[in-house]
Amino acid sequence: MNYFNAHVKKVGFLFFTLAVVALLVKLGFWQISRGIEKERLLERFVQGELIIYSDLIDLPKDAKGLRVSLKGDFDVSKSVLLDNQTYKGKVGYRWMMPFFPEKQSFQENKWILVDMGWISAFQRRETLPSLPLLSGRYLIEGVLDFPSLKMVLKNENPVLSWPLRVQLVDLNNIAKMAKKDFFPWVLRLQSGPFQEGELVHLDTTPIWKPVVLLPEKHFAYAVQWFGLAFVLLIGSWILWKKERI
Repeated sequence: MNYFNAHVKKVGFLFFTLAVVALLVKLGFWQISRGIEKERLLERFVQGELIIYSDLIDLPKDAKGLRVSLKGDFDVSKSVLLDNQTYKGKVGYRWMMPFFPEKQSFQENKWILVDMGWISAFQRRETLPSLPLLSGRYLIEGVLDFPSLKMVLKNENPVLSWPLRVQLVDLNNIAKMAKKDFFPWVLRLQSGPFQEGELVHLDTTPIWKPVVLLPEKHFAYAVQWFGLAFVLLIGSWILWKKERI
């Protein structure tokens, strides 16, 4: 009976060790795949700097990372404030506005949401920042991107009011509320807005980056996961050989 219990214990230990090692190795390879993905994304952004598109017509299928220069009009009355955005320890919002490009096909008649940058928030949440009025025709330059996805525990917009404070940039939901059709991208503003050749100064701070975690970090995490798997495997083998399990 004691032999049977010892045998079951050893088999259980073996399966547990192999399962944990397999999980650690899987996490290591996942970090490597994420690092390679980030490298390709950064390469795409660098290549996108070489070509500037002057409209949103006939863009490549994968338009993320492409640089565009657009002329058109803002609709500040339908501004969106992405909540819980921090910069240098300060809490604020990402201010986004619908922009109507003048060059697009007649059938589309679409707007694009422009990420204007970070603006500070008041201490009292019920007080929203005052947004400058932008009327007339403007020239802007930026990079096409998709809205960031994150988990939302609670919706803080039970009543429709503008500017719209959101926890998540859901273009379909914003389109319904604003009663506008949107392109499926967000334009991360990098230059402008310009009006009649003059830069319009806004009290905003550009904080968007193509990637939050650099590829090197992912590769370093992969080495850590593989290292843990190796240590666990060697330690388990030593215990097995010394019959301490």
